[in-house]
Amino acid sequence: LIQNPNVPSLKNCAACKEKVTHVDASRGNAFYTLGRVWHKAHLSCVRCHLNVSEIEFRESKMTPGKPVCVDCFMMETNPKCSGCTQTMFETGWLACGRYFHKECLTCHACSNVCPDGKYMVDNFGRLYHPDCYHVRVLAHRYNVQFSSRMHAPKESDK
Repeated sequence: LIQNPNVPSLKNCAACKEKVTHVDASRGNAFYTLGRVWHKAHLSCVRCHLNVSEIEFRESKMTPGKPVCVDCFMMETNPKCSGCTQTMFETGWLACGRYFHKECLTCHACSNVCPDGKYMVDNFGRLYHPDCYHVRVLAHRYNVQFSSRMHAPKESDK
């Protein structure tokens, strides 16, 4: 890159470390953000490398001082589902201080999804469908034997 000696340099680009000139700035090819100067072409998400010069972006929490697109920012900052360990992008359930996708909040006994986010917790922090929990409590209290793979009753059985 050849610079005109009559055009003073602003600073070095935070990404490529080359000089950013007033000509770059006057042509719209320079940005000042996150406390630094960037060439427009080099203002990219630190995670996925998408150019963010014309879209909304944030400062990365994992790499302070670097830009991150909104999707990657959510990957960095949103909670992870305790059931599948994936990032929570949509509304889910908060159970025992842990986040779950609606389809990941499942019963420890029968593995079915807890309906409407309703669950019971045993002394070990395991989550149960309410019916499975009550059957488990009855079995323990009264020494009654039930199948090891209990299932919640069907709507037609209630």
